Amino acid sequence: MAFKRMYVVNRNPSLSYSEFAPRWRQHAELSMQFPELPEQHSRLAYCCTLEQDSGIPGASREWDGVGMLWVRNPEMLKAQPRDPRMRPTMRADELLVFTGNVLDSLVTVKEDIKKDGRGARICLISFLHRKPDLDVEEFRAAWQRQANTFLENAGSSALLHRYVLGSALGKPTFQCDAVSEMWFHTAADAVAFCNTPQYREQVIDAQQEFSLAKPLTLLVEVGHAWSAPDDPYPQPHP
Repeated sequence: MAFKRMYVVNRNPSLSYSEFAPRWRQHAELSMQFPELPEQHSRLAYCCTLEQDSGIPGASREWDGVGMLWVRNPEMLKAQPRDPRMRPTMRADELLVFTGNVLDSLVTVKEDIKKDGRGARICLISFLHRKPDLDVEEFRAAWQRQANTFLENAGSSALLHRYVLGSALGKPTFQCDAVSEMWFHTAADAVAFCNTPQYREQVIDAQQEFSLAKPLTLLVEVGHAWSAPDDPYPQPHP
């Protein structure tokens, strides 16, 4: 299992939609001045929410993007930057790219990869909240059962290239209990996949047995990806 940090962002109002992804990439290039990022993370992906209405039931445009940074090992989750310039430099630049600092909208997850396809660039991300009458273990067990049942239906999962369940750890500043990632090669595949009775029955309806209804769901596209030289999966990732 892998660990990663995820954060949701809105772009700075001074940036247009077309300017956002290139400016976010500049932010990534700035971070590379500090060795802590490649030392602690093996890869990253910056994903921008599609500008147009996705045509997917329940999908939102509430946020403009999702950042993902894969942590090399669990010990790195507590690592602190050695260079005292890193945090003030990166936080100042964040306010030029986003509407706030990423530490204020962050969740760390432990990945469980249910279907391991590589190279897809479109992702349907849902941030789930467990029902209050379930404890964490009951929630995760029910989520696993739902995902396994869904994947057993070949017709439902044919367009789905990669499927990841992420269990939230610690005390996230972006409140959720879990993150679901469904990766596709094209937005058209995602739309076709999500507008079937099987998706409604086996994903949306089934999840309501253990999670609160209407989770935040975003359809995003990878705008920038980076992999460390020693990472086995080259960019673009996932």
